Amino acid sequence: QLLDLMHTLHTRAASIYSSWAEEQHHLEASGKKIEADSQTLWTSCWCPLLQGIAWLCCDARRQVRMQALTYLQRALLVHDLQTLDAAEWESCFNKVLFPLLTKLLDNISPADVGGMEETRMRACTLLSKV
Repeated sequence: QLLDLMHTLHTRAASIYSSWAEEQHHLEASGKKIEADSQTLWTSCWCPLLQGIAWLCCDARRQVRMQALTYLQRALLVHDLQTLDAAEWESCFNKVLFPLLTKLLDNISPADVGGMEETRMRACTLLSKV
């Protein structure tokens, strides 16, 4: 359920961003301001959610790992992240993908050696596609 919630939040981040942009002028009138740009959205929303999904990719339960990897792949390859600039993509590699691969080198699920190898291969494939 947590994984589904994180995925839903990630897929709706763009509409939240649009709402922030629309309300921007109302907030400026009252002296408050929300930075509604991709850098703020990346830092405050997308990156923490992707880190959470990547953390679930390292779960000892095979089904949770596989579903988390599927969501992470969808998020990184299909969704609104195409608007990120070079610095934000670098952050994605350094804060999401590389820590994921490092963690997957650990012996997370000793009883599921084959499943862990499959998880590692899928994560490496995702890295190369990104």
